[in-house]
Amino acid sequence: MKFKIQLIIFASLFLAINCQKEAIVGRYHFFQGYKVNWIGAVEACNRKNLTIVSIESEEKQKDLEHAGDQAPEGPHWIGGSNLSSRKEFVWLPSGEPFSFTNWHPGQPDNRGNCVIYWNFPSSIPVGHWFAYDCNKSYDAFICEEKPVL
Repeated sequence: MKFKIQLIIFASLFLAINCQKEAIVGRYHFFQGYKVNWIGAVEACNRKNLTIVSIESEEKQKDLEHAGDQAPEGPHWIGGSNLSSRKEFVWLPSGEPFSFTNWHPGQPDNRGNCVIYWNFPSSIPVGHWFAYDCNKSYDAFICEEKPVL
């Protein structure tokens, strides 16, 4: 009986580790299989010496859309939130307000304070942003390499 329990635990850990994926495209790191909330995504990026992605320009948005062709599909946490003010969305870690946006029509709404990036071909265009509940766990997030100073 003890052996069966150990075998089940080992198999569960093996599957959990092997289901985690990372796609590196340029300076962007797409992670999948981690099932984290927004704060968990921020912390995971930091542990990897990366930062959660900020999309401050249309050029960066297009870079991510192009990179997303080679990345895992689904909703990905990105570094935007309005947790500090509830009125204005800002980028982490800079705290800079959004100067560029790619919100899906009707967004942001009152359903959440943290931003996900849609990377899934469907009726929703790839690259659209949604405000979601920061405590909800998603399977994926996007980090970027820290700029060299």
